[in-house]
Amino acid sequence: MSLVNLNSMPVEVKSNDKFLHVIAYFLLTLFWLLALVPTKNLSRTVAITIGCIIYGTILEVIQGELATQRMSDVFDIIANSIGAVIATTLFVVIKRRLR
Repeated sequence: MSLVNLNSMPVEVKSNDKFLHVIAYFLLTLFWLLALVPTKNLSRTVAITIGCIIYGTILEVIQGELATQRMSDVFDIIANSIGAVIATTLFVVIKRRLR
């Protein structure tokens, strides 16, 4: 979805763009955390979160430099980061409560 031409998308998708970024990176980060983080490994949790944020930033740069129908947007990077941080926070809180 990161390099898709948005002109073909419905108006509802375009108007909820930042919310969709938050949801996408929330899910991306949460799934990586669930797949790769053992019970008490905070450094791996932080590494996965930072990795997801860097991944989103790189995709935004690619959009600005290589994609002809898309533009890079710093607010997309912020939305991606917010989604990743929310997922990590929720993951850590739930893991601690389950112990």
